[in-house]
Formats: sequence, C-alpha cells, structure tokens
Amino acid sequence: MRIKIEDIADVFDGPHATPKKTKKGPYYLGINAISDDGKIDLGNSAHLSDEDYVKWTKRVEPRENDIVFSYEATLGRYAILPKNFHGSLGRRLALIRVKSPKVNVKWLYYYFYSPIWKKYIANRIVYGSTVNRISVDDFPNYEIDLPERQLQDRMVNVLSDIDEKYDLNNHMLDLLQDGISEIFDHWFLQYDFPDENNKAYKNNGGQLKYEPKLQCKIPVNWHAQKIENVIKQNSKSRISVKTVNNQGNIPFFTSGENVLYTSEPLVNGMNMFLNTGGNADVKSYYGSASYSTDTWSITAKNGLEYYLPFLFDKFKSSMDQVFFQGTGLRHLQKDLFLNHWICIPDNDTVNAFAIIADNYFKKRTLIFQENNKLMQIRNYLIPFVINWSM
Repeated sequence: MRIKIEDIADVFDGPHATPKKTKKGPYYLGINAISDDGKIDLGNSAHLSDEDYVKWTKRVEPRENDIVFSYEATLGRYAILPKNFHGSLGRRLALIRVKSPKVNVKWLYYYFYSPIWKKYIANRIVYGSTVNRISVDDFPNYEIDLPERQLQDRMVNVLSDIDEKYDLNNHMLDLLQDGISEIFDHWFLQYDFPDENNKAYKNNGGQLKYEPKLQCKIPVNWHAQKIENVIKQNSKSRISVKTVNNQGNIPFFTSGENVLYTSEPLVNGMNMFLNTGGNADVKSYYGSASYSTDTWSITAKNGLEYYLPFLFDKFKSSMDQVFFQGTGLRHLQKDLFLNHWICIPDNDTVNAFAIIADNYFKKRTLIFQENNKLMQIRNYLIPFVINWSM
C-alpha cells in the first residue's frame, strides 16, 4: 500500500539555533551522536541547561520511540530515541512521531535504511552552494510502501535480534569503560595506587613532592616529562574520508565522531588518534587500524601505551581550549601539544596498570569487531527483508 508519511506520523522540525552548552543537564542531541548505522551514542551528545531545555522543546519534546533524522549537511542518518531519553533536538535534526497502529516504529526505522527509500530520497535532495538538505516541510508528503502490520512485525523480529545483541555489547563496553576509568582515577588522579604493601598510596601516608613544571604535588617517585619525549608520531595518512566506502573489518578513524571501516591497515598495536580540526578528541584502539588525512596518529613509548590514552582523554576539554586555535575552523597546534608537560608515574605502577588495561583494550577490540560484523549482517539483510515484507 502506497501512503504518505503524514498519514501515519507527525513530523517536527528541530530548533534552528544553538543553546549554550553545559557539562550536565538534558541532552542536546546533535548529528554527531547518530552513527551511519542508526545508533545513538549519548556520550557524543552535548548538554543544555534546564532553562534552555524548556525553550528548545517548545516546538516538540522528544520522547521514547520517536525517530530522529538528519535533514541538512550530513544526510541519511535515522535513529530511534531510547527509553527515558530527556533532551532536545539539535540543529539540522527533525523528528518523526508515528501515530498510526498500522505501523511498527522499528519497521519504519529499518525502511529508512533500505535501498528503496535511499533511492527515493536521493531524488528529493535540495543541493545548495554550501550544504545539501532535505525539505522538512515536504517530508510529510513523501510516500512509502507500507505492508500489512503482521508482515512488518515479522521483519522486525528478524532484525531486532541483531540490534539487541549490538546494544548488549555496547552495554558491556560501557561497564568495562566505567570500571577501568575508576581505577585510572584512583591510581593516577587521586594517587591511591597500590604501594609496596598493596595499600592505597596517598591514603596511607604516601609522600608527595611539588613539581614546578606541573604546578602541583605528585608522588615522590613520579616525574614530569614533555609529551614529545614519550610518544612516536606515526606516518601521515594519504587516505581521504571521501574515499572510504565503510566496508571491511579495519577501523578507520577520522576527525569526526564516527568510526568508519576499511580493508587496509596503516598501524597495528596500541595507538591513539587525535582530531586535527574542529574540536579536540582522542580515540584509542588496540589492533590493526587506519586513519584519515585529518587525523594525527601517535603511539606511546617507554611502556606508557596504556597510560597515555586515559590521561589524554581526561584533559580533552583543556586540550580544546589550549591546543586548538584559529579563526573559523580551529586546528590542533601540534607544537603546543608536544611541548606540554605531563605527569609520568613510576614504572611499577605503570606496569601494574598495563596488565589491567591490556585486558580491557583486547576485550573492547573484540566487541568492536563483533559489532561491525553485526551491522554488516543487518545492513545486508535489510533490503531482502524489506522486499520480502512488500
């Protein structure tokens, strides 16, 4: 049955301005929090104040099972809002709220990733001098092929198992991340690493000394060092993001939020990948990986392979303020970064943490690899299942 979207759902545009970002509060959902595979990572979402939340949700208050989609610049991203989501839409995002019992929300979500819809929407893109867009005003009049509800439900059952396994993997990843981050904070920020008696160093009278280069007190056996002395810069990539087709099993890191996939690695082992334009971000990965021309890949030396990724992640916000400069699009000033002083723990503590972190990074790599395969299977099945449900 061929119907208009307005017959089964309401479509709402998001705000056309940007609120003041906050560290806490309701989510301000941006395009960068939605992956190309339609997954929402709220860790990549900004926040806004409770006062601004009221203003930014006057047009529509997003809720569970709404489908959000990008309509400008980065097109083709759709995602379902999770349970207990509390936040507003960001710029260039709109919302579809299903109102008809004839439609399974998840079926509609999968339909938006089908070749049928992609071909249909490609013919309705408005090409601009700077960015391309889809007309939100015209969107309700766009048509879809709607099968019987029973067929929709059967299709959703096939694909939902894959998505549920993917989400379970991400939940496990969050638990692992929380656990290792807590250990890092206790050992290297609060100085309560295990001493020679396996007791918390600072809480059990461990001595601190003042380090003028860091302008703070640190454990007596620790020292300050410039970043340039503890990292190796990997070769500059010649691979543009536009040339990567997002196929393969090798993670491809960019200066954006999302990780793509390719088939040819540039590095192996434990590496870090820093944005060089826009906003500061540090990604780390254990295994074979690749990266774009606008991404700076570095490797820690002197046994610090597992310490530095967490350290750099902890001062990302200050990196953004100190090391990124320029008018318009800001860029990472590598000289400033390389000449920055950081705290280096004693070898015993670094090695003890490495044993724990090695296990974490290897498990994380396995989860990344499994999730990539799950999405490949799901995306392969979508066109077949959609056609079958018709």
